[in-house]
Amino acid sequence: MKKPLTVVKKVFIVYAVILILFPIGNFIIGGSADGGKIENHKYYVGGNKNGIRVFTEVSKATFTYSQIHMWVLFVVTPILLIAIIRDKVLNRKKKAESTST
Repeated sequence: MKKPLTVVKKVFIVYAVILILFPIGNFIIGGSADGGKIENHKYYVGGNKNGIRVFTEVSKATFTYSQIHMWVLFVVTPILLIAIIRDKVLNRKKKAESTST
């Protein structure tokens, strides 16, 4: 019987997918919202092309997607770290309990 995925493995898989898709998305749309700007109701993502800062006009939906993707990364990173630490602590407790009996 297959062992079910632990919480840490599930969070890591989600994190890996997000981490891989983030630069791909930035490349496709020409930058990211965190380096972008909004001027006169126009949305621009910011990026670097050959060392020069450039802005690419995008739709509001694309700009919002970029913002959400960035914030999900910022939220999932600490969750992953907490899950890894929690998993390590629980494994140590289990090992300590099994060796003491």
